[in-house]
Amino acid sequence: MSAGRTSRRGRAASYGSGHAMPGNHLPILGVSDVMKLLVQQKREALREGLLGMGEMVVAALRQAIDCLRGRNLELAREIVINDNKINQFRRLAEQQALVALAAYQPAGDDFREIGATLELVSELERMADHAKDVARLVEEMAGREIPPAPLLQTLDLAEQALAMLTGILKAYGDQDPQQALALAAQDDQVDVAQRDLIRATVALIQQDPGYAEVAIRLLWVAHDFERVADRALNIAEQLVFITTGQIPELE
Repeated sequence: MSAGRTSRRGRAASYGSGHAMPGNHLPILGVSDVMKLLVQQKREALREGLLGMGEMVVAALRQAIDCLRGRNLELAREIVINDNKINQFRRLAEQQALVALAAYQPAGDDFREIGATLELVSELERMADHAKDVARLVEEMAGREIPPAPLLQTLDLAEQALAMLTGILKAYGDQDPQQALALAAQDDQVDVAQRDLIRATVALIQQDPGYAEVAIRLLWVAHDFERVADRALNIAEQLVFITTGQIPELE
């Protein structure tokens, strides 16, 4: 064989290092490239699953607001029943994240997002628990007169918390930490609304102690939605950590 020619074996070896075969524009992937692709696919699947769970939780919280507004006991029972589905979704997502961490050993932002899934699904599941708690409080208030002023304040606070969560979940889907941080600032408004409601409720009870039991339950409803806002803020923090590697201190 002349010095100017390359054997078939030599050419095949060069193609195995990532070069394209003649007539084929697609490169042959090495083992590390395949693993990186698999990690990326698993990361995207986990993100889609997390956002799907987020939609379920937002729907449950919306139902909680609606059942309070309309005193809808049938809807309250539906929220309690559907909570089991969200719990099952959390367990499945946790298993998938743990398998991905063990099987692919991701690094960098891949590791941060897959690892953060474990905390994020926990936050979402607890938000669903808040919706269930509100449903049970509505059942406890059945047949009782609810004073309109604190009811409206409670509903307004709940809407603020739900809007904050919905926006932050969208920012997570878009991988937009700046938008998430901007929305997280709304947590202060929810805190102010809760303090205003507490003052108004105390004044109402002093004026008419007969409203005490119902008014206290409204405060518990407000507390549940204030916690939803806090947990939405935690999601925003996790998004910043995933995309930048930095852990912000949001209050």
